[in-house]
Amino acid sequence: MIMSREIKSGDRINEQLLSVRLGTSRGPIREARRVLERAGLVVGLANRGLFVRRLDRKEVEELYDLRALVTGFICGHLASNVTPEQVAALREAVLEMRGDEAAHNAAKYFQANLRFHDLLMTFANHAQAKRTNDECVQKMQLVRIQVITPEIANEEHAAIVEAIASGNELLARQLGEAHVLGGKRRWLEQADDL
Repeated sequence: MIMSREIKSGDRINEQLLSVRLGTSRGPIREARRVLERAGLVVGLANRGLFVRRLDRKEVEELYDLRALVTGFICGHLASNVTPEQVAALREAVLEMRGDEAAHNAAKYFQANLRFHDLLMTFANHAQAKRTNDECVQKMQLVRIQVITPEIANEEHAAIVEAIASGNELLARQLGEAHVLGGKRRWLEQADDL
């Protein structure tokens, strides 16, 4: 519900209403709360309740910067040892995103975009970088869905995949980093309107 923005940043989460809506006891709701708090998506305020976390501008900028560095590193790292099967899977993921864009299916595109980036992290086989990226992505979900521009991102994704496929580590690193920084730039252009 948070990721689909049904429950928005700053909204209060009522455990009792949520348990009724989901048809479960409050125990699983409380466990989910702990998981969401550890992930940095919700915050409990004494005597006020549980709220979906709001990210301030500086924190979002820092998350974008860190994610750009990690993505660039991963793309360069992957270019040095990518397999033909991995290249095929990445190209297929780009085609899937293009199909979702053409169908104007923003929700499917967003999920396919997340899978594409997760493939990069998984294929690079660098656990620490993946963990750092996953933490950034999780927190950024509170703002990212608002600023994804599929037509721009798809061209960038395709260029990244081709740089990786060619084994060009430097170009793959540069394109990966620039891709995330482009998202940051688009977010900053719209931040005052969000």
